[in-house]
Amino acid sequence: MALPIEDFSTQRDDILKHLNPGSLLYGELNPKFDRFMSYAGAPHRFHELCELYALINSERCVAYFSRIKKRTLLEELNRTLLTLMRDFISQDYGLRPPPMPKPEKSRGSFFQIGLFLIITLLGTFIAAVDSASIMQSVLSIVTKVTHLSNLILIPIQVAFAVLSVLTFYALELDNVAKAVGIRIFDVSVTFKLYADQGQFIQQSFELIESAMTNPNMTQQEFTALKNKYQRLCSVYDNFQSKVNQAKEARENPSTFKKVIGTIALGFAAIVCGTLGALGAQACMPTFLPLIIGTAAATGPLGLGITLGIMAVCFIAAAALYVCIGKKQIDKFINRCWGTPARAIEELTEKDTAITRIKGNVLGSIQGKERLFEREEEVRHLRHRAGLEPSEPRAVNFNNPERRAAAASGTNRYNADFHRRPPRQPDSSRQEFPTEPIALAMS
Repeated sequence: MALPIEDFSTQRDDILKHLNPGSLLYGELNPKFDRFMSYAGAPHRFHELCELYALINSERCVAYFSRIKKRTLLEELNRTLLTLMRDFISQDYGLRPPPMPKPEKSRGSFFQIGLFLIITLLGTFIAAVDSASIMQSVLSIVTKVTHLSNLILIPIQVAFAVLSVLTFYALELDNVAKAVGIRIFDVSVTFKLYADQGQFIQQSFELIESAMTNPNMTQQEFTALKNKYQRLCSVYDNFQSKVNQAKEARENPSTFKKVIGTIALGFAAIVCGTLGALGAQACMPTFLPLIIGTAAATGPLGLGITLGIMAVCFIAAAALYVCIGKKQIDKFINRCWGTPARAIEELTEKDTAITRIKGNVLGSIQGKERLFEREEEVRHLRHRAGLEPSEPRAVNFNNPERRAAAASGTNRYNADFHRRPPRQPDSSRQEFPTEPIALAMS
């Protein structure tokens, strides 16, 4: 199995290139990198790798690379380190790592892309024409009252059509792509790296779980495997903190994202309210003369009633959209920022799967510990019963007395000195004759 050492070397150079050679962080990272490279083939390489991972993900290191907008470099290095952890466990115990799942394709076939473009063009045309006709109806009412020039009204109509097309793209384009079978809003690179890191951690726990099933494992091998499990748990805690930070960032967005979402929601509510008002205005010429008469409907009273009903319908439609469409606006903004809901859900599912496997491994470790404890108790009982020789104690042969005692066989520090001699027959006891005794018959 080829280890990604070349990728590690390249990423190490990229990390050090963005650090000042005289900085404290450079002075900590550079020796750790060199130490790991020198111990890459040693038995305790896993220990060195975990220490390097902990330093890379320290608060000071993460804060520095986040400040210089190079957080992706750290996450790429983390993915390589976790790959090495999995491969080290696989090599140490002669196991084959599980295959990585195939990435989901974000690009469809030519037919799917062509169908998506056709539907998008038709939707753009319909959104532009409908919004232009709606605004023309609104502006016709405004011109009757204010007598504004067409040079002012036409740019307003065009701007409203453009905003309507953008609203269509924001709210419906992803649904169209999903129906056709392609993906247009991809997940950010950082979330992809998080998903890969979670997959490598899960595979590492699965390898440890497989290694625990070895029936011929010695206690020394078990202790080494248990230490790997404990260090891998600390690595998983770091990954879990990343998942929690992603959830918190989604639940508590930044001020900029809130402002963008409010503007988009307000404009969409205005569009929906305008549609509701114009629908009411289109119905008024038909129903209003039947209620108040033709003469009153064409006078100031009819105009006032029409404007009032339009205002009520505008407010009702806008409020209804605010209640229903806010979730769609939030989804659109998160998709634009590369943090869609499905990415958070996948990370949460991965976190749950790792927690389950981690619990299984912990149960296996506890079972192995109980097994070794029972074997030790049995060995101790057999030794006390004299069924199993004890290990000879270490003797200091620099002492002349002990050296002479060991040579004469009277060394009390030797295990043979305490061994009971073979049992001798007791001559004081009366031996029964082996010949049959003749009984006198009376």
